[in-house]
Amino acid sequence: MPVNEDGSIEEGSAKILPLINETGKQDAFYNPAQVFNRDFSILVLNVFSELKKHEEDERKANRDAKIKAIKEKDPDATPFEIPEYPGLTILEALAASGLRSVRYSKEIPGVNKITVNDIDETAVEHMKKNLQHNKVDTNKVTPNHGDANLVLYNSNNVFDVVDLDPYGTVSPFLDSAIKNVINGGLLCVTSTDMQILGGNTPETCFYRYGGTALKARYLHEMSLRLLYNAVASCAARHQRYVEPLISCSVDFYVRIFFRVHEGATQAKMLGSRTGLVFQCMQCECFHIQPMGDVEFKLSGRQVETGKKSIFLVKKLKKCQKTAILGQKTTKNDISDLATRKFELSRLSLRKRNRKKAQIHRRKATHPKIVQKTDQQPQTEQQIQKNSTN
Repeated sequence: MPVNEDGSIEEGSAKILPLINETGKQDAFYNPAQVFNRDFSILVLNVFSELKKHEEDERKANRDAKIKAIKEKDPDATPFEIPEYPGLTILEALAASGLRSVRYSKEIPGVNKITVNDIDETAVEHMKKNLQHNKVDTNKVTPNHGDANLVLYNSNNVFDVVDLDPYGTVSPFLDSAIKNVINGGLLCVTSTDMQILGGNTPETCFYRYGGTALKARYLHEMSLRLLYNAVASCAARHQRYVEPLISCSVDFYVRIFFRVHEGATQAKMLGSRTGLVFQCMQCECFHIQPMGDVEFKLSGRQVETGKKSIFLVKKLKKCQKTAILGQKTTKNDISDLATRKFELSRLSLRKRNRKKAQIHRRKATHPKIVQKTDQQPQTEQQIQKNSTN
């Protein structure tokens, strides 16, 4: 824990004041185990900031081309001007000390405004002192005291990034966050109730995330997919769909970064992307039964209810053993193209290393080389041939 002698905490480019006040009470919450979470979030938001700027530049170029075409047809026309892209607008809905927002403002380029919110008034006062101590521009980073859901519902879709890192489950904040992040915005979701997602209390997991986990080797991936399914189901209710960028399971929490898009057609695909897991009770064999099938017709793409026979309610297809029913979970990819490119780069690195290893093996198995009197290399086979001659 990066705590100094005076009680202040340094992390990244930020420094927050001591959390314990003169009365011995703690003004705000700080979790040293979430340092990786904050570092990882800054890395992802740096990439998203560049991606967003690139998309806005392309949109501006297309808009300027359309305006030019309109003026060529009618010089007196006054087309509607769209304001320039100012940068990212971020909401940290559950900020506590405000450490994350201080680091966002200093370590992420292209940030226009950050709203730092917390429901605890004492934490907000401590947050203001931290912002002043770190010399953060209050016009750029604005502290706010309020309920996270109310702040989101009253925001009128102005946030490019909504960061949810609660103490416990994130499920109470999903509906307001998904509904009020802008189209194409980034939703950062953390759930720290790994005991619930890990299947210790399946009844609690079911009402929070709409499914229950199985005690299997893929438990951590299943926990991620449970959270993914809860977010995707919530987005579909608002005729939106989510695109997972990257996800991780660390210690006692799971973290997923989503891009939220408008699209009723994609929202209808939720059934085909959701499935039931059947796990064998005697081995690691499992199967995912989709909730629906996708059919392509002349009238358009349609999703219908599952037509496949559920042959493994009693027996699994591979091992013919009794299976137990798992949770309702997402069955599609949990990562997007960015993660796949990263995996491809890792594979190419492995291929290069494998090629180097093959070259070394060839050198090791090559006939030994001896030196002649004139310092020219000659193999043992050549020496034997010369001796026989």
